[in-house]
Amino acid sequence: MNDLRSIRCRWMFCWLVASTLLLSIGCRPSIEESSSEVSLLEAVGANPLSASVEPIDVPNGTTEELLEFIDEIQASELNGMDLSSRQMKSEHLVVLNRVMEARAEACNKILAQENDARTRLLASRLKLQALQTLALLNSEEGRVAYDKFVVELKSSGNADLERFVLIAEFEGQVNTFLNSQEQDDSALRSQLESFLQHPNLDSTAFNTASRTAGLVFQQGHVALSADILESVGERFQKDADTEVAASARALIGEATQVRITQRVSEALTGDATGLASLGETVSEALKDSRTRDDVLGYALQAALTFESRGSFESARQVYQIVQDHYESTDEELMASLNRSVQLAEQRMDSIGKPMQIDGVLLDGEPFDWEAYRGHHVVVCFWQSWHSGWVQEVRSLRRTIAPYRDQGVKIVTINLDDDRNGLERYLQENPLSLPIIVNPDASAAGYQNPNALRAGVESVPYTLLIGPQGVVLDIHSKGDRLQSLLKERLGSSDTAEIARDRNGLRYVAVLSPESDVEAAKSQEASAVTGLSKELQETNPYAPPADATAIGLIDFILEMQDKPRSIQRRKGFSLGVVEASDRLLASDAKERWKTIALLAKTKYLHRDASWGSAKSEEALNRTIDQWKDDPRPAVVNEMRFLQLEQQALASDDTAKDELPGLLNALIEFCEQQSLNGRHLRLASQSVHVVNRLDAPDRETYFQRLGTEFVKSDDKQLAAYGKRIAQSAGSQKDYLNKPLVLTGVTADGGRFDWDTYRGNWVVVDFWATWCGPCRKAMPELRTLAKQYQTQGLQIVGVNLDEDLKVVAEFLSQEELPWANLIGKEATETAKKYDVRSIPKLMLVDRKGRIRFVSHKVAEIAQRIEAEVGT
Repeated sequence: MNDLRSIRCRWMFCWLVASTLLLSIGCRPSIEESSSEVSLLEAVGANPLSASVEPIDVPNGTTEELLEFIDEIQASELNGMDLSSRQMKSEHLVVLNRVMEARAEACNKILAQENDARTRLLASRLKLQALQTLALLNSEEGRVAYDKFVVELKSSGNADLERFVLIAEFEGQVNTFLNSQEQDDSALRSQLESFLQHPNLDSTAFNTASRTAGLVFQQGHVALSADILESVGERFQKDADTEVAASARALIGEATQVRITQRVSEALTGDATGLASLGETVSEALKDSRTRDDVLGYALQAALTFESRGSFESARQVYQIVQDHYESTDEELMASLNRSVQLAEQRMDSIGKPMQIDGVLLDGEPFDWEAYRGHHVVVCFWQSWHSGWVQEVRSLRRTIAPYRDQGVKIVTINLDDDRNGLERYLQENPLSLPIIVNPDASAAGYQNPNALRAGVESVPYTLLIGPQGVVLDIHSKGDRLQSLLKERLGSSDTAEIARDRNGLRYVAVLSPESDVEAAKSQEASAVTGLSKELQETNPYAPPADATAIGLIDFILEMQDKPRSIQRRKGFSLGVVEASDRLLASDAKERWKTIALLAKTKYLHRDASWGSAKSEEALNRTIDQWKDDPRPAVVNEMRFLQLEQQALASDDTAKDELPGLLNALIEFCEQQSLNGRHLRLASQSVHVVNRLDAPDRETYFQRLGTEFVKSDDKQLAAYGKRIAQSAGSQKDYLNKPLVLTGVTADGGRFDWDTYRGNWVVVDFWATWCGPCRKAMPELRTLAKQYQTQGLQIVGVNLDEDLKVVAEFLSQEELPWANLIGKEATETAKKYDVRSIPKLMLVDRKGRIRFVSHKVAEIAQRIEAEVGT
């Protein structure tokens, strides 16, 4: 069986990773290495050379000195350029042009000297590559020089040079094909045939030709790719170089693989001829002694592809073809093949028949299959070492989530050979789903009776069993499983995932709790401080009877929920409750760490969204755990404590602010910043704005430099804004402010209607703590100067407009707010580096005053319009 699995692993097409570079400009290639070229046609087409090219002076010198000169100019002139880019800038093409001209001239001087054949070959290669690049750069002189030099090399009588030119011409044809609009492959096929007929080919030619197959495959020319692989394989299969010959024979098998892949794709898309063509391809290839072992793996994978897509009749035909046409004197391999086909038949025949699931749970308790009678059950066979297992179980959970309240459950069957290894895995990766194992711990994983009955050959493997214990489908996952559940249980579009709070649990724990464990759960539940009413009504509360492993899985599961669900009322409370109960238990320290970090994550999130209760709870949590020695907790507490210091900075003496800012910057330098650090970022900028104007710029630059490194687009954009050189207010003070765009209610903003009124324009974001803090002050200001006609207009800088909508629906701000791209462009236009940024606009629409503080705006209004 292991031999057959090894054959299956060769399904992947290695030529997919072939390089797309077609013209090397690397210096001093070895005589033996292939010239890997790069296509410049697209780059040149987008950026034609228009500037005059300033030549580089080429010195006289020895061969070695000239080669060093070539090294130096390429290292200095081309440093930092992405020469593989199809979007090279015009100025880069100009530089490349002058470097190649200098390289060609330096090679001429080398060729004019007395050198050995090897050195002349090297110089010729370097010159030809330089001229080829110049030709691609639309240099007429370069094209003429290239053609002339090709003729010269062909007539040199040097076999190495002749072969090199031959390879270069073939690569040029490939380049032309890959960059042409029509992509007619007839010229390339003809060039390939002529190329392969040449007697003077070596490993470099082999690598060049075989690499071409990968390049055309990447552009979707599947049939051409297969033909190239086969032709190259046939040409070199008896090469004197044994390594080349072995690789060539492998190409013949890979050509068949590509054809099988194409035929499978055609059959799956409904092409009636696809399956027949597949059968012919497989049966013929299995008769060829050179390819049959490789083709066996490809064919079995093709059959499994049909099987996993539900095309069972097609799968049976391919399995039968394999059995009919594959022959080997290896009795063990033949037995494995027959066993593989038998298991496949067993899997497909199981549909519509009852399936018994039995065994024991990890704690030794018998598994009660009868308890699942009346439910749809997804049974998943897995092994802990399999890299796809974690993704598989997460996908299954997401798929069945809308149907959980309709009784859909998941049961897992582990096939690990090492029970101790499984236990260690689960200590680090807790799982609350039922885990069934073989009662005989010494038995090999695939000898599990359930696996034998289900025909399991590889994992992860899933099947869907109906309420009567009958197999409804095999390979049940993803869209296939979702369609089946929708067909049997109705659409999930209207299903309320959180209708039953205990439904979030997926499936009961490994086995029933003991009375002692139940008492611990009840005791831990009391720690949360949540009322009985909340525990009964919050749809996101954890199960009241959950054990420690149930609670940790609940916490992990909740964090995998879509963002839209995570924003719902009660969600954070559910995570906090589960975390508190776990922290109060005698669970493993690792689990407690996960629980504490989840608690601070959601308290911090809600506090950042303006929840005073969450802010208070977060501060209590910081006080409780600030001295915890666990590294992850130490780092978390450092972040939260620094943020709290920044939030309280209005009460900090001005001479102490540089010390706080340096600590904040040091923290940012040591962290990988993400969206969670947005509040810290905005508050740090608020601290900078408390400094005297001459002292601010250095801190803006330092903070912006760190923020811009973040993978979070919003934080990176914020960092880019504050790192820009400060704009001068005189550029727009006393000049008209122009506001256009869309408001949060979906209408176009009409700035003209505000003419005749004093207006405060507030640039803000939901993630900005100082912005939120300023809003009540703006409300008060608007009310105070209502009789004078003072108006407020918000310009929001969030990227996530759903978050903005939720915030505005909760806050009910009584003024218009511009949102989206035009709002962001307005902020750029008026040099909004840090927020909140407040602009006071007079009755004629002119900007009269700018500040980050509502109090300063209020003082200016008072000076302008009176109390």
